[in-house]
Amino acid sequence: MTRVGVIGVGGMGACHARHVVDLAGAELAWVADPDEATGQALAAELGCEWVAEGMDRIDDCDALVIACPDRFHHRYVMAGLERGLPILAEKPLTVELADASEIVDTEVALGRRLIQLGFMRVYDERH
Repeated sequence: MTRVGVIGVGGMGACHARHVVDLAGAELAWVADPDEATGQALAAELGCEWVAEGMDRIDDCDALVIACPDRFHHRYVMAGLERGLPILAEKPLTVELADASEIVDTEVALGRRLIQLGFMRVYDERH
């Protein structure tokens, strides 16, 4: 069972978390969001743990969804890459070109692609 952590549970993060719950072979390990009411409500709905800060639980998952505000993407993507986690990150990957270059360079150094960038909800039955 692949344990997935979701960072940021606003619109798209909540959508991804709900899809993880429906995905065979996956378990929603935790959701992270600094908004306690939003995070706890989704965690209760989906039967997982809520944490305010994703870095607190990043070592307790096998894959990562990053759907927090754009300015935080680089921080979480790099942390996931350092741990070898497969990552689905919402667009944009980063807000700074240098940060995006660092991410690509890290993937190249690791010798594998770990990131999928979310763009559209074309195949989302709930959309």
